[in-house]
Amino acid sequence: MKKRNNLFFRKLLFVSSFSLWAVVFLVSFFILRTGGHLLPLAANLDEPGAKFTVRGKVSNISGLGIASARVVIFENGLKHTYISDSNGYYIIYDLVGGSYKINIEAIGYKGFSGSTVIDGQHDLVHNFILSK
Repeated sequence: MKKRNNLFFRKLLFVSSFSLWAVVFLVSFFILRTGGHLLPLAANLDEPGAKFTVRGKVSNISGLGIASARVVIFENGLKHTYISDSNGYYIIYDLVGGSYKINIEAIGYKGFSGSTVIDGQHDLVHNFILSK
């Protein structure tokens, strides 16, 4: 019995040390890949295809956020749909510079259609007010 327990602890030690080395390797790889930064940095504008964010709030005329509003953005013929949170906030990640068509829809409200331009230098904040 003692020999069996000893073997169990040896295997456990081997698996634990292997897991630790795997984590160290992955963290080291990530740090090297990101140029020595552990956390992602803001988009580098010198890179082609830098990514940007559009965020904002969909609210009613009183200023109250509209939950579950659909924010639809059209990118190069592709339709991407995002849903606002319980306070009306939405966020769209990973957009490249260019022109986009945006539609906002919410049950019980008149929709909104418009466009926006990401200038390739800044993230955008777009707030929308919908009427009934």
